[in-house]
Amino acid sequence: MARLMAHKTLPYTIRFVAFVNEESPFYFTSNMGSFQYAKHITAKKENIIAMFSIESMGYYKDTKNSQKYPFPFNFFYPNKANFIAFIGNISSRQLVRESIRSFRNIAQFPSEGFTGPAAIPGVA
Repeated sequence: MARLMAHKTLPYTIRFVAFVNEESPFYFTSNMGSFQYAKHITAKKENIIAMFSIESMGYYKDTKNSQKYPFPFNFFYPNKANFIAFIGNISSRQLVRESIRSFRNIAQFPSEGFTGPAAIPGVA
């Protein structure tokens, strides 16, 4: 992604950031890398308009029941892990929609979108 964007002239800054300590036992603690970065940019009063987390990319399984969701989402989303998910909190609804639209315009790959409260696991 960085290579593709390297020679683009854009009206905004794009950063590619890798975080440490994102998994247990650091998940949702002050030692989590993304939490530390968020504190840093908040202290600097940076104007961040979007963040894309490339999470669990590379897991693909075209087998029935390879993807599971908590109730009631299991009634609305596919049970095969053969798609890319775009997930965001409620205030990111428009960004999620625009991202899916852009993705679908250039890729012939299944995609799903969801926005909901940050209290839902995976949304925060």
